[in-house]
Amino acid sequence: METIVEGTTTRIVIGPQRPIVLIGNRIDAAKHGSLAEAIRQMDLARIQQEARAQAEHGADIIAIQVCADGIEQERVLPAVVEAVSEAVSLPLCINTENPKALAAALKVCPGKPLVGSISGKPIALRELLPVAAERGAAVIANACDHAGVPRGLEERIGLMREILRSVLLADIRRQDIILNPGTLALIEDPNAVLTSLQAAAHLARIEQLNIALEPGLASRGLADAEEIDDLFLALGVYNGVTCALVDPAKCDRTSRLIDFILGRNGRIDDSKG
Repeated sequence: METIVEGTTTRIVIGPQRPIVLIGNRIDAAKHGSLAEAIRQMDLARIQQEARAQAEHGADIIAIQVCADGIEQERVLPAVVEAVSEAVSLPLCINTENPKALAAALKVCPGKPLVGSISGKPIALRELLPVAAERGAAVIANACDHAGVPRGLEERIGLMREILRSVLLADIRRQDIILNPGTLALIEDPNAVLTSLQAAAHLARIEQLNIALEPGLASRGLADAEEIDDLFLALGVYNGVTCALVDPAKCDRTSRLIDFILGRNGRIDDSKG
């Protein structure tokens, strides 16, 4: 199964026989640092600079998340989406649990974006999904609900299947669904990585859909975070992961080595028009 997303002039194809697709996740108001402050201050030039930097470091898709205390998402999210789409030609991944903010962002977003914030939460299933479906966007369905990410493997797979059924009932095409089996922090759960890998392998084999992973969630608070992220990414690809939410500056080389070892060359499929 292949999932196609598009930016202003760039089409990215995500699939099990294709190179790993990197979703740059640095434009995030919930993180600490100067970039989060730039989002708060609506410093669009700084945000555009970051988008270009991620593209230069190998990002295939640029993720945007502006949810944080004091930020009016309905105003800020579409402005940031518009600014980033002017700075890079890559597809965008929009993350928000605010349906009105999502609708406003999708209205100004070119091409065919990803909506990365679909989960088992009622607001996602009842309000975000119809907005994404009306726009014809692809989605990332995340294995979490109001209680968070289930710790056990069977519970996580069960939740993922429930969410998948809801997404299909919302008229999202099967090829436009990416499953994210979720990840807990290793400092909280020693089996966090193993469970995520087992869930990824099972879902990839049974559902035959693309699988996403966010390695940095497992390594939070650990001294060897970058090394853990690299190993997690490699093991993830071996277990069916086809795209990852990462800081491309830290893992682009690793992803390219994975692709080289697996005999996969090049990420960008082609250009429109």
